[in-house]
Amino acid sequence: MVATLNAIADISAESSPLEERLSKSLDEIDKRFGFRRSALVYHSRGTAPVLFAHARGTADAATFGNDMRNVQFILSNMGDKGVIRSALNKTKSIILNDVTDDPRYLAADEHSVSEACIVHSLSKTSNLALNVESSTPGAFTAHEIDFLTSVADFLAMMTARNASLLFDLRGTWHRTGMALH
Repeated sequence: MVATLNAIADISAESSPLEERLSKSLDEIDKRFGFRRSALVYHSRGTAPVLFAHARGTADAATFGNDMRNVQFILSNMGDKGVIRSALNKTKSIILNDVTDDPRYLAADEHSVSEACIVHSLSKTSNLALNVESSTPGAFTAHEIDFLTSVADFLAMMTARNASLLFDLRGTWHRTGMALH
């Protein structure tokens, strides 16, 4: 786990755009822990959540763009449904080691059977959620949750240093109706 945090710290120091560094960090988490489809979502009270970064994995640009648009569509149009929206609305992390019978789970990926959404408060009115999925039942032990909480804290620090970018992205999203990529 220390190696993963060190790798994320190295990525955070790169000169590439913040969103790219966050996506690379999510790829690192997925690769090292066997998670899938990790995402970072920003939410400000009274607005729809915005997909800020998404793990790319080995997806080509078109597949990656489609996945990001689909996730943003769910975040923007499904009301309070979904694990991410539920966690952000309650400002409380949600851990599902079996998604099959949970009414909050929206089946966006047939291979995901466990999901964790870790919420980090940025201010009194805004939050960041680190959402990870796994194809392994019971994937999230207390140890993994502690680690993911640390990662969410670190990614929130990376993001907070660029808070104006969040507001720019939110405005761009609403003006264009396009996914962030």
